[in-house]
Amino acid sequence: MSDNINVGDLIIRPKELSLINHVGVYIGHGLVINNTPEKGEHICTIAEFADGKDYTIQRTNADPAVVRARVENIRSKPNKYAPLSNNCEHTAHFIIQGVKKSPQLVFWVVLAIVGLLIFCCTCKKVRA
Repeated sequence: MSDNINVGDLIIRPKELSLINHVGVYIGHGLVINNTPEKGEHICTIAEFADGKDYTIQRTNADPAVVRARVENIRSKPNKYAPLSNNCEHTAHFIIQGVKKSPQLVFWVVLAIVGLLIFCCTCKKVRA
């Protein structure tokens, strides 16, 4: 399957009961750069990244030269994993877009806030 992957494509596999995805960036030669709690930002094979699970490819059309430069920047000073500020999506989006962001984190935080607001509103109605 690695023949159909371009440098800079996102590789995505499910984790945590399939509610959260693990995201990495293909860097060529069967290798993926990703970020995990155990190893922080690091490079591994596609098989290690997949961890026995099916994965999907998301095309990014990223410039391979830019991807390689950002990967070298990370390799020279890899950061530790931090779920709120440096998770796998932060690393992947930095490599592809130059900006650290985590859409999954934003989704779950917004969902938690909405749930909390609904809970609080329900509690107020019950007390009244």
